Amino acid sequence: MHAGQPWWERAVVTDAVVIVMLEQRAAEIREYHTVPIPGLLQTSAYTRALAIAGRPSRTPEEIEGVVEGRRRRQEILGRQQPAPPLLLVVLDEMVIRRPVGGRRTMADQLERILDVESEARVTVQIVPYRTEQHPGLAGAFRLVRADDGTDVLYLEHAQAGILIQDSADLKEFSERFADLRGVALPPPESRKLIEEIRGEFR
Repeated sequence: MHAGQPWWERAVVTDAVVIVMLEQRAAEIREYHTVPIPGLLQTSAYTRALAIAGRPSRTPEEIEGVVEGRRRRQEILGRQQPAPPLLLVVLDEMVIRRPVGGRRTMADQLERILDVESEARVTVQIVPYRTEQHPGLAGAFRLVRADDGTDVLYLEHAQAGILIQDSADLKEFSERFADLRGVALPPPESRKLIEEIRGEFR
């Protein structure tokens, strides 16, 4: 190890911790999800439901710790200095149709997405059911560009994730994200679909 290495390579931290730290310094975040709403867009009730479902043995205190940690992460979307990151999100339609936490929780969650998208530097697009195949079928991923220009790829799994800086992988997944935006509904149509499904949950 030497002084020119990124700080996370000089520290003993997990990839999951590093990606959250980089997120706080992000200029741009691009995410694709097939199951949950991304953490930066979750309501507390939605996060709580996921925390319970993911590990039923958690104590109430542990669950609230997860909720509070998620809330702190979201503060970057409303910060003044530096400017909040550009957040580009592509979701499979199943993500906004699965009633995580119940119908009321999901209705409020979709309302949260609509509110954040209208106020922050956030764009959400939906890949509709009718799409037979697309580049996201292999799974979720996140691309983060930090304020110093560092680019990282984070591949998510059920209990952990893998942080990757290989230039070939970064290029491949950047292209994959661009292709996903191409097959997804345009932002206005995506917003309309989210509004329609929110109405179905009320």
